[in-house]
Amino acid sequence: MNETVDFNDIKKLFDETWDVGYLSENHLLQSAYSPLKNKFHVFGYDYTNSTQFKDIKNAIVLIKTGHTWDYSHYDQAIDILKESPLEGWYPAYTNYKQAAIHAGLGVRAKNSLVYSFKFGFDCHIAMVCFHAKIINYPDRSKKRNYGLWKHCEGCDDCIVNCPAKAIHYDDKEPPWIDSAACENFIFFGKDGRVPNVLNYWHKNVHPEIPQDVIDSIDTLEKMNKTIGTFQWDANGYSYDGNVTKRHGKKVYVPHCRECTSQPRCSKWNGNYPYDGSE
Repeated sequence: MNETVDFNDIKKLFDETWDVGYLSENHLLQSAYSPLKNKFHVFGYDYTNSTQFKDIKNAIVLIKTGHTWDYSHYDQAIDILKESPLEGWYPAYTNYKQAAIHAGLGVRAKNSLVYSFKFGFDCHIAMVCFHAKIINYPDRSKKRNYGLWKHCEGCDDCIVNCPAKAIHYDDKEPPWIDSAACENFIFFGKDGRVPNVLNYWHKNVHPEIPQDVIDSIDTLEKMNKTIGTFQWDANGYSYDGNVTKRHGKKVYVPHCRECTSQPRCSKWNGNYPYDGSE
């Protein structure tokens, strides 16, 4: 195995739907020490966020354009690297948001999410560690194209327009998001702009369940006792652990802070991405 690998040889493997950044050993450890919630959808070699990245000198951070509930970028990144001549790498699980910031690929927005300089909020993040030392990586001191980020400076539209009222921010404390309020809203909230998971699932996947049963569910506890967890396994729907499909075609379902894909503010336009999925 080579002792070094050129960053440019890594970057050229990934097309324009990706952004690639470098993560030093020190920043890798800082990301690992940063708190995060456990997630079920990752391939995670380092699933418990252990800080023991043995013999790892550095890593690359990958940002892929895309929507929530589509985690196929993990497999895509691995397939790309498997087909390359590069050796001595493996995917790892850490605090991806912090890793992307340390790699200079984006900044932390007021909604607590990472704003990618290349894709805005339309992005997913992954990381790959390398045993070899990465050379010729980009100089973070050089100014990047900040894209639409300038529209966010001095703006509170995401806070004001968050339908769950989950984003909290003032001049004295950094922004934080009430993920419990967000989760409850996206599952059971009533808002004409945002189809909740329960009603979407009932209408499109398992419409045979009586309406009065669905109407009685307003918490995750009641849902688990009444119908169990959501199974995307009927009416043409399927879920492979990375993406939901209907009749083999990828569809977007309401889940997991859709503000990642379509922030509700005056600087962004577009509909929620569920049109045409039924």
